Amino acid sequence: MKLIEYFVYIICILTIIPLAENIVVFFKNGLSADYASVYEDKMDKKLNIFSDITNNLNRWLNYFRVIILGIFFWFISFEKKNKWVICSLLICILYYILYSINISSRAFILCIFLLSGGCFLLLKKTYTANTRKTIKKILIVFASIAICFMAFITISRYNVKSQKTIYEWVLLYISEGPIKFNNEMWDANHNTNGDVNLTLLKDMLDEKTYLTYQDRDEYYLMKNGRRIEVFYTYVGDFLSDFDYVGAFICCLLLFLLGNHILKNKKRITFEAYIVICFLINLYVIGFASNMFRSYSMQRGVFYSFILLSLLFIYRNYRKKRTYLS
Repeated sequence: MKLIEYFVYIICILTIIPLAENIVVFFKNGLSADYASVYEDKMDKKLNIFSDITNNLNRWLNYFRVIILGIFFWFISFEKKNKWVICSLLICILYYILYSINISSRAFILCIFLLSGGCFLLLKKTYTANTRKTIKKILIVFASIAICFMAFITISRYNVKSQKTIYEWVLLYISEGPIKFNNEMWDANHNTNGDVNLTLLKDMLDEKTYLTYQDRDEYYLMKNGRRIEVFYTYVGDFLSDFDYVGAFICCLLLFLLGNHILKNKKRITFEAYIVICFLINLYVIGFASNMFRSYSMQRGVFYSFILLSLLFIYRNYRKKRTYLS
């Protein structure tokens, strides 16, 4: 736990400058921000609302977003709570929320809330009654705030020239994953060959791939006459890369992994718990797409699992030394 505490402190220190800039941007723009333009600039890599140092730190901090949220719910389950660690984690979470709002990312806001709910349900029996009540109140407040800002972002990004009403547009946005999966992905050419889910691996192996949404979208639109950067559900993303059998095997492996970790009802290691957090993050937004299909998110998974592997090795080394002594 000491190693994890040090990791939290490091992330909190790295958060200071980005958090300060995000607070300034948030209060400068507020609800008057043109979230549609912010979203388009972000997709086109033209977003310049932060300094260079904050942009670099934003990228690294977001690699560990899932781990930080998971650690927070893990630490508040302790009978003797480390207030410094919990305060540091709350600072990090505040940063992630403000950053998500400032870059007009509804998916990030939704993932933070749903992952928090998932972690709470997973660890609920380890909390005291008072802790459960407090967390429920915090989640209700956060849900209200998240819904309000998602509504503001949605209204801002709504194209008034569209032939649909905003109600129809939102309804389509929420439900388009399964619709597009049925209409466009199921009988389509499944020929993206890992460019959706294995971008980082292909890049590390020096294989030709597309590191940005725009490059990947333009190439496969020209090749297949079908956009790749729209919602097809996470199963659709697997199908695009691995065809029917490969997609089934991917889903089966994810199930077996989760089932293997959770079958022991009495004990779960920290590393296994964080793996479950990643699975929760995949599933809660899976009705739309695979959150880990972007190059940056895949780097986040890679770095996170290096960290978890080091913790696993160190913990077993200490256990072995204790046993031998």
